Amino acid sequence: MAKPIRRVVTGHDAAGRSIFIVDAPAPHVYQRTPGSAIVTELWETRSMPADNDGNAEVTDHAFRLAPPKSGTGFHKTNSVDYAVVLSGEIYALMDKGEVLLRAGDVLVQRGTNHAWSNRTDEPAYLAFVLVDAEPYTP
Repeated sequence: MAKPIRRVVTGHDAAGRSIFIVDAPAPHVYQRTPGSAIVTELWETRSMPADNDGNAEVTDHAFRLAPPKSGTGFHKTNSVDYAVVLSGEIYALMDKGEVLLRAGDVLVQRGTNHAWSNRTDEPAYLAFVLVDAEPYTP
């Protein structure tokens, strides 16, 4: 079962003053299959530089971190991903090799084919920031 994550989001009122527009559990939680990773989407930055106009909910869309065609394990995204282990431990797997990450560790995943493996009975909590990037071309 997913641990609810409180999400507090700021915005602006009609006079341009700073306000809190959301203070509630993050509404979009995804799980591909029972027992697989649970993803809580906190926010989505749709452009660079980021657009801070309006107070619309930007995570109100279908889950888009899809597995590769015909599979659910390794995947690659056109992004630089910062993975911060908040608690627990998890293995980051590459085509060649794996590394154990523990609370406080940070992985900078640069558009590489990768997967995750929790080999304990305890949950691992990670925070991810994904930044759009050009595809890797060898």
